[in-house]
Amino acid sequence: MREEEIPVGGDGRHSPRVWLRKLNTLRFIPKRRPTPLKPLTHLLKQLQNVLRATIDEALAPAGLSFPEAAVLSELSLVSRRSNAELARSAFVTPQSMVTLLKSLEARGLIVRRPSPEGGRAMPAELTPEGAKQLMVFRLAMREVEHRLQRNLTPIDRARLRELPECCLESLRSDQETAGHDKTSGQ
Repeated sequence: MREEEIPVGGDGRHSPRVWLRKLNTLRFIPKRRPTPLKPLTHLLKQLQNVLRATIDEALAPAGLSFPEAAVLSELSLVSRRSNAELARSAFVTPQSMVTLLKSLEARGLIVRRPSPEGGRAMPAELTPEGAKQLMVFRLAMREVEHRLQRNLTPIDRARLRELPECCLESLRSDQETAGHDKTSGQ
């Protein structure tokens, strides 16, 4: 800008020197560097931790833990599951599942009977009281999911459901390939 183009006011606020000073100040404002993005794996782990705490908080009034609720949910889908199968679905060790199943059985939420095939297996089944607690769990999960997605658009909600499934499929296929390579000696 040339000095003759700068409006000059009688009060000195619009003098050429004031305008040039303002322009020089603007030119040297350091640009903010964008905040570096956290690794996606870090964000997912943070989300997992916060989500788990939120779920535990939502289930506390019902007296359920997340692994207990996961067992009830799994038994509602497929009855007579073994200890090992239930442990995998509840993300606990088989040893922890023994304690968990005893607790659920003592509270009347599941029953375990010897397997008709014999052996030591005692597959678990959901009781009517367990089915009631399962409804409490599902209502709590609906509320948690609502809170999780409340700032998302409908399109973002749909993508949020699709993207983790795509990621799981990708990682599982990598695991299967790695397992195949180990067994084939490659």
